[in-house]
Amino acid sequence: MRRLVSCTLFLLCLDAAVGRSQPPVVDIKGDSTALAVAWSPDGKRLVSGWEDGAVRITDIPSGKEVDKLQSGSPVIGVVFSPDGKTLGVKSGAKDGPLSVWDPKAAKKQKQLAFPGYTCNHIAFTSDGQTLVASGPGEHMVWNHGKGGGYGSRSGQVPAGSSAAVSGDGTVLAWSNPQGAVILFHTDPRKQQRMQIGPTVAFALSNDAGLLAAASPDKSIRLWNVQGAEARKFEGLREPAKLLQFSANGKVLAAASAGDPVVRLWDVASARLRRRLTTNPADIRALALSPDGLSLALASGAHVHVWNVATRELGELGEPKALSADQMQSAWEDLASTDQTKSDSAFRQLAVAQHHALDFLKTRVRAFAVPPVDRKRVDQWITELDHSQYSLRQRASLELAKLGELIQPALEKYLATKPSLEGERRAKKLLERLRDPELTPERLRCLEAVEILEILRTAEARRLLDEISREALISQVRLAARDALERTNRQSPE
Repeated sequence: MRRLVSCTLFLLCLDAAVGRSQPPVVDIKGDSTALAVAWSPDGKRLVSGWEDGAVRITDIPSGKEVDKLQSGSPVIGVVFSPDGKTLGVKSGAKDGPLSVWDPKAAKKQKQLAFPGYTCNHIAFTSDGQTLVASGPGEHMVWNHGKGGGYGSRSGQVPAGSSAAVSGDGTVLAWSNPQGAVILFHTDPRKQQRMQIGPTVAFALSNDAGLLAAASPDKSIRLWNVQGAEARKFEGLREPAKLLQFSANGKVLAAASAGDPVVRLWDVASARLRRRLTTNPADIRALALSPDGLSLALASGAHVHVWNVATRELGELGEPKALSADQMQSAWEDLASTDQTKSDSAFRQLAVAQHHALDFLKTRVRAFAVPPVDRKRVDQWITELDHSQYSLRQRASLELAKLGELIQPALEKYLATKPSLEGERRAKKLLERLRDPELTPERLRCLEAVEILEILRTAEARRLLDEISREALISQVRLAARDALERTNRQSPE
């Protein structure tokens, strides 16, 4: 079945030195929650699994749906075979089976149920004849080509355990929260144990040579599976809950619960190469393209595909003054969906260096630090638990109109331990602010923060400090804070 998926296709925006906010390349909209994503070996198609049982195959970057299957139950794991002609699917239903499909014929070829198994990390072996799956305390190995399979389950699996599988299907692994890892090698069959310290999530490289483990201390440690710890990745605001290597092993991606920023590192150097502000915080699954240049994220009823290639600006040279009209034009073009325009605008403002600082300050403050009647805001917050219902309701409605501008005030209010009614209303208002729209003006402000980080001058750092303290828009404030921390580490005064 071929039809055009309801999707929004955007042209790519410029990638700055570490990376920047941008619209997604493709937005795949489903009829239920997206639970799983995986790339084809050639990186030209994306398969997604959905709660309503749908399995969609989308052409990238056109966004056209080329095939759609209906499995009949929630799909918690998907994978392409090495030749890209077969799909592996793991059902999330009770005792849900592993199955293999011919996507062109939209036909299920075979399935094998392992009662009680819930493992959703799946992979094919290099010959495509065996489908394997891993979960906390369990694994499944199924030779669908010849028939027959086996599995193993542990009796006691501590809460908070995690699992992973290598992309080549040779190693299946799980770890308890203390970091006691059990690796099962499929050919020849053998077990291996590692102790890697407290772990909340981990991933194996495609060839099973490397293991990346997310720690509660917000770091990610890289281990050689046959050796010692190799290096450490930093830069997270919260412990990572999802990790994945690109198939070529060059890039590691991480997403955290509640953090709208996805981070990507260069594996060889542990250098943070991208920070991608995606906005949706409840990311259910992520998948890096084989070359590490595109990232798919499943969140709610969407699968977004982002460009995560990096581009170095190099030496900026001598500062170049711009006229007021030139700066205004560049500012407007920062949010353009025309890659050439956004590229040129970003470089223009970066090359202007100190000549653009006052302009950037004015524009960022206009969005992130607008005039707010703080006295009235404080009054409305106080009335959230007023004895009169009409005043409580009015306070909620008036505060809601201000959107993110009242987030810092609400957070301070909650810290005072208000009444149950006041707490309920404040939390309800904050909940509405979880996924702010990536408007053009928000995008421009985040771009300005990136430019200030690139400049790394004392003046640029002072402006970042000001934004990090005074911005009422949480996303801009946190972006400035993170950028300031990095620049101060690199260029301490």
